[in-house]
Amino acid sequence: MLADKTLPILIGVDASTKHDSTAIVAVTWDDRARKVRLVTHKVFQPSEREPLNFEATVEATLLDLQRRFRVRKVLFDPFQMASTAQRVQKAGVPMREFAQTPANLTLIGCNLFELIRGASLVTYPDDDIRLAISRAVVKENTRGLQITKEKSAHKIDIVIALAMAAHAAVQQSHVEEVPIVVPYIWSKTSGVISDPCPASRSTTAAFYAYGRSRDPFAREW
Repeated sequence: MLADKTLPILIGVDASTKHDSTAIVAVTWDDRARKVRLVTHKVFQPSEREPLNFEATVEATLLDLQRRFRVRKVLFDPFQMASTAQRVQKAGVPMREFAQTPANLTLIGCNLFELIRGASLVTYPDDDIRLAISRAVVKENTRGLQITKEKSAHKIDIVIALAMAAHAAVQQSHVEEVPIVVPYIWSKTSGVISDPCPASRSTTAAFYAYGRSRDPFAREW
């Protein structure tokens, strides 16, 4: 998807400066289908000779996503991205720390596994994502399934970023938005006075008009 300012997205960032790749994955929660949908992703590969320039890559991508979509939350590990997070936070990007502890990796690993097993993850075809997922394995511990890789040379950063974003999307789906209702005035003796008020007359104006009608001697309300 290129852009949709009405689409709420959740983003996961798994960053590295020299060795592993840096992955940024954006997903959304499809409330009607009750599924997580992959919206877009980006991968940057640093090297020993050319470390990753966070400002030109990660920051630029997050700010671009902020312009194209309605970013609800960006999960990131503060170990590599503390200064980057501070800068984009000032630009209005909602950054949320998510340390990659064994407990958190287990949490997002179990969530991603359940989404895949329940056919609740909708993605577009991508060879890099398919390869990374094929190289990702799970390590079972007392808390559940933790995402890891079989060989150190394998790159599964995009899987971690996807798992982070998917976890945020599922968590967001459990938060009910406060409904927007039209205000009205109700009187104990007269019932509803304005429901809703006409466009040419505000609720406040209706309240004062009602007060004057009930007390003809009142000069000010």
